[in-house]
Amino acid sequence: MKNKQNRKNRTKGKVIDFYTGREITKPVINKFSESAFQFAKSILWFNKEIDAEEEMVCKDSIKIYFLKNNHRKMEAFIEFCERVVLAKWYVQAYTHRYIPTPAVWFNMNYKKGFVGTELWLDILEAKRKANPLHHVGLKMFAISYLEYVLHPTKDSYNQGRAILMELKEFSLLQHFNNSIINLQFAA
Repeated sequence: MKNKQNRKNRTKGKVIDFYTGREITKPVINKFSESAFQFAKSILWFNKEIDAEEEMVCKDSIKIYFLKNNHRKMEAFIEFCERVVLAKWYVQAYTHRYIPTPAVWFNMNYKKGFVGTELWLDILEAKRKANPLHHVGLKMFAISYLEYVLHPTKDSYNQGRAILMELKEFSLLQHFNNSIINLQFAA
């Protein structure tokens, strides 16, 4: 009987992040992965059907991203959102470019997908060092979405909406609304 209890306790051990040596809180990683995928889907593939298998592959790639950034999950979530919007802006500016299917775009070996947006974020951050208000609407949009993910209430939605309206970021406001709707009805 005692051996059976010992085995049970061993299987409930902590999961340690290989990269940082810290404990991984799986519920947070799962919640962030789901919310991040729904965000990307609402921005990049708004009217596209994504089958369950492809969705699972994407979420697994997103989980890897959050596991690598486990020690800074909140910042990583905000950066994820910014990178998705940067990709959307890129294909809007260069109409001969396109976003491939989600499984391809989130593939860590596809340099023109999510992986490629890391450089764009680095450039954005460098510009923000010189001018902290550079694309402040984008940053506030990402923070507002994170706030809603953490606290899905009418108040957090209205606060994000008010911020974007005050900044006159109407395009981002539309993305915010679509992202919240997509997150709410994703089940």
